[in-house]
Parts: sequence; C-alpha cells; structure tokens
Amino acid sequence: MTPAHSHAYQKPDLIVFDLDGTLTDVDDRAAHLTSITDRFNLPVSMATYWLMKKAHQVYKRIGVKNERTETIKHGVMNHLCAEKADMFDVLNAAFDAYIPCSILSNGPREWGEKILNRLHMRMFFNQAVFREDMPSLKPDPEPLLRILEDHAFPDYKRGTVWVCGDRTSDVALTMNTAPHVRHRVIPVAFEGTKAAEAIATLHDRFNPQQGHIFKTPHHMACAIDPDLDDRIRRAVNSLGREQTHIATFTRQ
Repeated sequence: MTPAHSHAYQKPDLIVFDLDGTLTDVDDRAAHLTSITDRFNLPVSMATYWLMKKAHQVYKRIGVKNERTETIKHGVMNHLCAEKADMFDVLNAAFDAYIPCSILSNGPREWGEKILNRLHMRMFFNQAVFREDMPSLKPDPEPLLRILEDHAFPDYKRGTVWVCGDRTSDVALTMNTAPHVRHRVIPVAFEGTKAAEAIATLHDRFNPQQGHIFKTPHHMACAIDPDLDDRIRRAVNSLGREQTHIATFTRQ
C-alpha cells in the first residue's frame, strides 16, 4: 500500500543537495549564527571557516600550540555539523533506487569534506561542488549547470532534477537554471525552512507543481521509495516474530 505522503511525485533522475542546514543540523547555541549569515546569503560553514582561520592566525602569533585550534574546530563542528534526523533515510532510498546524488554548497571544500567524512555521508555522492569549484556562487545558475552537464543525461531524455536546500537562494537557483536546460529542475525543501516559504510563494503565484515541500526527510524518502514504510513494517513484524520464537525456545 502506498503511504499517503508519497503521492504524485515524479521520481527524480538526480538529486542535488545543499550541505549546511539541509544534510546537517545545528544546535541551539549555533542557531543565532545562521540568522546572521542568512542576511548575507553566507553558509554557516563559510563564516565558521573564516573565524577558525583567524583564530589560528591569532593563536600562532601569540605562541599557542596548534592543538588548541584543532580542539576548538572540533567543538565548533560538533555544534554546527550534527546529523540531521532521517537524512540517511533519504540517501539510502536514493541509493536503493539508483538515483545519483550531488552536493552543491557555497561553503569551502576543506570544511565540507570534513563534515561529510565525519557524518559518514561522502559515499552517497557522485559529485561534491564547493566554493572553490565555482566561478560564481548560488543562486547563479552556473554551478548547477555544470553539475547537470557532468551528469550526462541521455540525449533523448528530459530528466527530472530535485534541488534540495533550506534557503531562498536554493529555490532561486532552480528558477535561474530552468530557462537554460530542457530538464525539469524542481526545488525541494522541508517544512519550517526559508526555502519552504519560498516554494509556498511559488505555489501561490504559479502552480503547485513548481516545487515540493516535505514535512520531514522521512517523507521525502517515502516519495523516492513509496514501499519504504511497508518494508520497514514488515521488517519490524518479522523481527518481532523472531524474538518471540527465540524467547519461546529459550524457555523450553
């Protein structure tokens, strides 16, 4: 049976993810930093990376050992780079459905790769495009156009591309890119984000197919794989039967 929250979604041929705030979460102590960086369309990782570099220079100048800087970096990363709930559901669903995934982030590569490796996510992405790789940043369409070109869609196919982000710039990126490609480039966001607000505005001004808003990452995973909930339910039931069997055998 198809879950109610997985209706009427065309299966994507490619999913492009933002990193900060989309694949990762931030705790309350770091949340105020995002409110500041949002005003300048600056990713948290970029601001943090700049601050860490400055801190490293200061510590070096006053003779403090580099280990202190690394300790601070580790602490900051713990606050800014926690695993976002259920995102592995999305990545696993895409992997099982043979849907390639890419990352497009305005943040620096050094920081982004550390985040991906720390959260054990790097294996899910064919491409990872960061600040150093772009002649211009999101929402300029050039970085996404390069990703689409590298993906090499078949000449006969009009592909469907989901662009999943948390900011208005991620939605603007899809709008700026769409006129240059034959593919359907669709913004995707989770409830409660600036991107979701922007998609809702598109729905009001244009049509409901202009973008997808998911309540949670798990709902997005179910849109990619409509049988996901049923398989989980069957696995849980099977595990319950096995546990009952083992308990009965043990008592005997």
